[in-house]
Amino acid sequence: MLIVDDDALVLRIERVTLTRAGFEVSAATSVDEANGELARATPDLVLVDLHLGSESGLDLVRTLKASGYAGRVVVVSGQNTADGEVQTAGADGFLAKPFTPAELVAAVRARLPLG
Repeated sequence: MLIVDDDALVLRIERVTLTRAGFEVSAATSVDEANGELARATPDLVLVDLHLGSESGLDLVRTLKASGYAGRVVVVSGQNTADGEVQTAGADGFLAKPFTPAELVAAVRARLPLG
């Protein structure tokens, strides 16, 4: 799984939470870093923040979907109103901030194949 978030604290919390839940996690703080990670490996799921500084997580979602990425994409945001825009961009899910560690793990598990 790849987590993309420009907030170092949020990124660390998400990474630790999902690692402790048994997921293999890589991380990026920008769209450019995410593209570098994606060039090295193809994760089953990308968890991306909607706002990445001056960049948009939706741009990354659109790029992934246009390239034929077969994994799942979940967008995270503090803006509940973004859900429709997220679906239109091609994301498989939306997780509203703030969320608990259990909600994060559940959201990820719900979008990954069993096995």
